[in-house]
Amino acid sequence: MKGQSVVLVKVTAGSEEFTDVEKEFRKTGQSNNIIKDYQTFILFLGAIYGKGTYFAVDPSYSAKNYSKPDAKGHKRMYLARVLVGDFTQGKKGLVTPPKRKSKGVHLYDSVTDKIKNPSMFVIFNDVQAYPEYLITFRKK
Repeated sequence: MKGQSVVLVKVTAGSEEFTDVEKEFRKTGQSNNIIKDYQTFILFLGAIYGKGTYFAVDPSYSAKNYSKPDAKGHKRMYLARVLVGDFTQGKKGLVTPPKRKSKGVHLYDSVTDKIKNPSMFVIFNDVQAYPEYLITFRKK
């Protein structure tokens, strides 16, 4: 692993781990079209986006709208663990979460589109997300 930033380890079909990931994947509305499922170990995750990284609560949103098929028709998406902590309403142009009104200089951990029923979260610090599985699938 030395010198590598990402290591892919194939998850065996039929294993408990594969079944758990498959269960989450089914929430996308796709049938059992998983081609490959890899557990990813991120050794370094640099800052890729300047204004925040978006994560959908409903995986079907990402599978349908943001996972573009390659030449073979395969789509890919990550199943990630995201620490959203204390959140507030987001707004255009934020480069960090806003300050908490009652907490002095402390910032919120993340922002969202809707406080009462969030459909997405935006984080501004790469240590708040751990992309755990890379799922390769075909469009339904």
